[in-house]
Amino acid sequence: MTSAIGLIGQTTSATTSTLPLQNSTASVSFNAPAAGPIAIAVSNSTGTVVKTATLNATAGLNTWTWNGVTDDGTQMSDGQYSVAVQAASGSDSVALDTTVSGKVTGISKTASGIDVNMGASAIDIDDLTGFSGS
Repeated sequence: MTSAIGLIGQTTSATTSTLPLQNSTASVSFNAPAAGPIAIAVSNSTGTVVKTATLNATAGLNTWTWNGVTDDGTQMSDGQYSVAVQAASGSDSVALDTTVSGKVTGISKTASGIDVNMGASAIDIDDLTGFSGS
């Protein structure tokens, strides 16, 4: 855990559906299997969908940024949200893996391992995929 403390202040990415809203911004990336419409849904801690978006993605890596404003225009407070991204596949939809990014604000030990805190969001250290510095 001592070496993990050096992560504080760095920006990191993680493969997870946990979306940290920090300083009224959250960023999620996903790989679209083909160009076309993508549906994004952001949910609060009770599972209520607070933001939906539809965008035309390009095949490959895409990034979407949320400013914390809900569909009804309410500014949400910084905290932990969940994100789901789906692509159309014929008449079906396919859930896409998501990668989120945020600034590491703390490290905590849990019964199952070590979590990296991005504001109010706790993400398992094993889900981290990279760092981009401070």
